[in-house]
Amino acid sequence: MSVAIIVALILAGLLLLVIELLIVPGVSVAGVASLVFFSAGVILAYKYFGGTVGNITLLLTLIAIVVTIGIALKPATWKGLSLHTTIDSKVGDDFIATLRPGEKGIAKSKMSPIGEIIVRDIVIEAESIGPFIEAGQQVEIVKTEQQKIYVKPLT
Repeated sequence: MSVAIIVALILAGLLLLVIELLIVPGVSVAGVASLVFFSAGVILAYKYFGGTVGNITLLLTLIAIVVTIGIALKPATWKGLSLHTTIDSKVGDDFIATLRPGEKGIAKSKMSPIGEIIVRDIVIEAESIGPFIEAGQQVEIVKTEQQKIYVKPLT
């Protein structure tokens, strides 16, 4: 039995442990497989190299597990992969404020009662205050209230 096989089993267990912690939380195949790989590596060390090497392998495996968990869960580890910008704007706020009652548009989707309309070549969400409105039908803005637009069908 090669030492490389034992080391490969333990490293595979560490990789699966990281996958279990970060990608597939909960008890999953990765977590169970991780335990199987750790156990196989340690058992093979005991079987082929004796008790002293087996004990050292077990101790080093436990230390590797603790260090791997510590590094994987440390926030600084993932700092380079995270986004640090802040979104401070909202889509359409300025445009909705410019809409006035009486302005015309076209229903882009069926409004039952909420759907999308096209006003000044911009698609926005609106609510019908009357009957359902079919896509393609002309609509008129009745009122805007906070961030809601209310429309009625043009007949």
